[in-house]
Amino acid sequence: MQTSNPKVSTLIDCAFLFAAILISAMPYVGGLGFYADDWDYLGILTHDSGRGFVAQFRGLAHEEPAMIIRPVHPLYFIGCFRAFGLHPLPYHILNAVFISLAVVFLYLVFREFLKERWPAFCIALVFGVVPHYSSDRFWFTGQIVNFSVIFLFLGTWLVFRSFEANHPKRNLVFGIAFLVLSVLSYEITLGWIVVLMGWIAFRAFAKVRRNQSTLKSLGYIATVLLPFAAVGAWKIFRQSRISRHHHFWSNLGLHTTNAIQEAFRFNFWSFGAKMPSLLIALHRGSALTWCGLVVSVLVGVAVPIYLGYSMDPGDLPSRRKCLSLMVLGILIFGLGFVLFFPNARETLEFTTAGLDNRVAMASAPGAACILVAFAGLISSCFKWPSWRLRTFGVLIGFIFTANCLVVDGIAHYWVDAASKQRQILQSLARDVPSLPSGSVLLLDGFCRYSGPGFVFETDGDATGAVRIAFGDASLRSDVVSPDLHFERSAVTTTYYGAPEERYSYADDLFIYNARSRTLRTLRSFEDARSYLRIENSAADRGCPIARDGNGVTIF
Repeated sequence: MQTSNPKVSTLIDCAFLFAAILISAMPYVGGLGFYADDWDYLGILTHDSGRGFVAQFRGLAHEEPAMIIRPVHPLYFIGCFRAFGLHPLPYHILNAVFISLAVVFLYLVFREFLKERWPAFCIALVFGVVPHYSSDRFWFTGQIVNFSVIFLFLGTWLVFRSFEANHPKRNLVFGIAFLVLSVLSYEITLGWIVVLMGWIAFRAFAKVRRNQSTLKSLGYIATVLLPFAAVGAWKIFRQSRISRHHHFWSNLGLHTTNAIQEAFRFNFWSFGAKMPSLLIALHRGSALTWCGLVVSVLVGVAVPIYLGYSMDPGDLPSRRKCLSLMVLGILIFGLGFVLFFPNARETLEFTTAGLDNRVAMASAPGAACILVAFAGLISSCFKWPSWRLRTFGVLIGFIFTANCLVVDGIAHYWVDAASKQRQILQSLARDVPSLPSGSVLLLDGFCRYSGPGFVFETDGDATGAVRIAFGDASLRSDVVSPDLHFERSAVTTTYYGAPEERYSYADDLFIYNARSRTLRTLRSFEDARSYLRIENSAADRGCPIARDGNGVTIF
């Protein structure tokens, strides 16, 4: 498989990477469903399906104002809904394809940047299976993060190519366009892009000083960068979720220390040294499937075979390069979270399996750099070149297999959550033929989460699912949980500690228990107390302790 033609070797590597990542998702992709905000948005799109594209866009933007500054999100959501309807499988197959493409584009970026084939290949391969951004693999609403990262990698590669001697300036134009699309998808790539913009400006200024360019060329560069600057300024002006507290500068040292500690814990402990215990915990929780095990091992074995057949011992990175790669990984990891750093109202926190880890995808290439650097350092301890090569290949294969198994184990909970959703909706369809228009239906008798996977959590997803089930956009729904309180005058809910909804007792307030399959009307506080006595329902009694937005901690 060794070839002296760089284009051929690049195509072969891209094909292997794409196939390996896509195959690794096959054990679980067929069991995934819709979760959390998915149901809310699907309910809106279903209701507006006969009113045209513009009405659907407005409906989504009204429900989630942030979509105005992330227009790629509603466009993609509407396009998928029009193509696939309410069938989750094609959504998730398409997402697996997009993640595989992101891996290919990352390989092209690192091959252009490092000017070396095999470090770039291994970084991209490991990036494709690390569990740091697991929710982006399972949650349809979170898939927009994948788009942002794809546009980032593609734009970065084109920018790098634009400074090669034989590549025209149009590569820079298209590169900037893709970077703009990245920001219009999601903002987590902003740190990477700002650094890249600085690099472009530095290269352009250096050419002017060496008289290899003119001020006219520098003006051309500035004109190309103007769209990105304009979009960035517009998004900052419209942004309402990220703010800087007036005590930010006085607490800068504390925030910096916390960020560094969390980053090291996340990379070197949670998904580093702790990896064997994670696999043991997933095994004890019956989360590891035979199908996932077979696929992970088979692809993991193919990795060292491919590396051993294609690499020469001289291709292995030296210890110095491994240390440099580790430093680069830490810098990239930090760039992925720099956008959230100024928000002093909340603690910078990295989650291991919940929805919050969707923002880790832009930092995950840094984690992949660190893992590959470790493999290179360990293999460099062997004296004989052939042993170094074999050890490096086996370590990369082991890293791939271990991370792939963890992802498959996390996926088990999301698949289980989708199965429980179907059971609840099927029981509801059989037991409750119809509801009066404008009714409120409270759902009870089940745990809101299966690990980090969402069954039904709150009013958003419950309302969307109930509206779709009954074909009535006037219905509202919510989930009985520790955040729901039966008060004397009404039923109230909170979310993230803030007041969420209030449902007055009336003839159109119902509660359905999925466990006992009973429907009752809550006309008064006495009806609520009677229900609680009969059903012995006390919020999430019997369910594992969970955290809003992230579910149950599984390791």
